[in-house]
Order: sequence, then structure tokens, then C-alpha cells
Amino acid sequence: MLPGIVTFILRSAAVGSLLGVVVAALFILSDVAGVGTLIRDSASPVPPVVLLLAGFAILFGSLYTGSAIMLLPRDKDNQVWRSIRYEPAHRLAQTAEDVGERRS
Repeated sequence: MLPGIVTFILRSAAVGSLLGVVVAALFILSDVAGVGTLIRDSASPVPPVVLLLAGFAILFGSLYTGSAIMLLPRDKDNQVWRSIRYEPAHRLAQTAEDVGERRS
């Protein structure tokens, strides 16, 4: 099981990437600046669509993750911090101690 902060970051990146794909799809479907028409009339429309979707996914995933991290509460006794940081780390520490005891 991954530590809580890693799960938090991966979940934030996934949500942001999904949001980016939706925005890019709406961008193409609504034909903003003729992009949809250019892609539709292209001889091979798949590469530009993939590049646009991937670019938006990376951009929005990074922005969402960065915002989520920066907006974490500063109070380390907050419930969010306990669920993200302290409890999983405590479980990992116990697991490490158990492994150390088994080796002895």
C-alpha cells in the first residue's frame, strides 16, 4: 500500500488529467479557432488529437496537483494531514520495525 501523500498526489494528478482531457475534447468539438475543422479535414487526424489531449492532460494534471499541494492546510494537527501523512507513515514504520525484528 502506498503512503497517503503519494496516493493524494496520484489522485490529484488523475483528476486534473481527466479534466484536461475533457477541456481538450470540448475545445475540439466546439471548433474553437477552427481547430476542430482542421483536425476533421486532416489526412491523418489521430496524431493531432492525441497530442492535444496529452498536452492538456499533462498541463491540467500538473496544475491541479500543484494547487492541491499548495492548498493543504498549514496546521499539521488538521484531520487532512493526519489522514495523508501521519497514519500511513506510522503504519510503514511499524512494518519496518516488524521486518527488522524478523531479521534479528
